[in-house]
Amino acid sequence: MKGLLVSVIVTLALSGCTYASKQVLGENATPINPKKALVLPTKKIFRVRDKNKIYEICKEDQSNRAMKAISVDSSENSDDTISDKIAGEDITIDFPGIPSLQMPYSKTRVEGYSVHKASWPSDDDFYSYVRKSVGPNCRKLIDQGNVLIVESEARAKKSFQAYKGPLKDLPIGALKLKGLGSEYVVRGPSNVTFGVIAASK
Repeated sequence: MKGLLVSVIVTLALSGCTYASKQVLGENATPINPKKALVLPTKKIFRVRDKNKIYEICKEDQSNRAMKAISVDSSENSDDTISDKIAGEDITIDFPGIPSLQMPYSKTRVEGYSVHKASWPSDDDFYSYVRKSVGPNCRKLIDQGNVLIVESEARAKKSFQAYKGPLKDLPIGALKLKGLGSEYVVRGPSNVTFGVIAASK
């Protein structure tokens, strides 16, 4: 029986998540955890050392004429609340005499967001345009890889993390302890990036 329960939970866990960032920016979006309190403005260039070390590079190249020709358009400014959507998050599994199980999750929720997109005066893709527009030192850094060039950004006005554990109810003899699996929400930072579209070759 335990094997069956584990199998069901694993199947649900692997069946997918639609991130808030993808709901706003589309399937090409890269989710950014708001808890990291990152602000990744459009058209800026960042070195990505690992998940916790992202810092801007090529700052002086932003003043190049070609880089200045890139405009940043605020294409959307919404007060809507959106959350990651976890497949199976509302499903519960009940068998007599054992705890009621549910799909556990940790997901991002934002209240209000804005979207900023780059526009550039060329038929080149954004990656190629930026690479041509910066100086040789910056171009060398880009060619080394592990660089994020932000083509579009989704920024949360307010962010939250919502959590739910795997146990919904716990039977204790003839009684049942309820409320164990209630969702709880933790306030996160405001005015932070929760998704980007990264320029690619």
